[in-house]
Amino acid sequence: MNNTTIKYITKVEVIESRWLANIAIIDNNEVILKYPRNFQKLQTVGLTSVEVSDKIDNRNRIFTVKMQAFLPSIFEVQHRNLSFRITTASGEQYLIGTNVHPYAVVTINDKFPSSVTEKVGCLLNVEYSNTFGMLSIID
Repeated sequence: MNNTTIKYITKVEVIESRWLANIAIIDNNEVILKYPRNFQKLQTVGLTSVEVSDKIDNRNRIFTVKMQAFLPSIFEVQHRNLSFRITTASGEQYLIGTNVHPYAVVTINDKFPSSVTEKVGCLLNVEYSNTFGMLSIID
């Protein structure tokens, strides 16, 4: 990820991982989608947060990507393996997940606030661990 990138995430899109066949991963940090994919835009409330960390496990570098977005309504996962494309305020796009195992773990928390000043909706949590993390999408 380029340090000059504006890291505010303004758009989150989802796709079933099986539709990411034939992508090309380059140097474990970039991906070419090769042709347009049918990503579905998720309606989010506020900005989405993403955290990328890495560790060494059995001499392998393992990246973990954690994304958290607030949605105005429930999002049905329905036992699907999902991947996500995020777009930053400066236009860079990243892919979280691919069409092969391990898949992203998606958790939805329906929030019932205890105060009128809190947001009402659903919290989308995505966790993805692999030998590459969030892939920069290139043309």
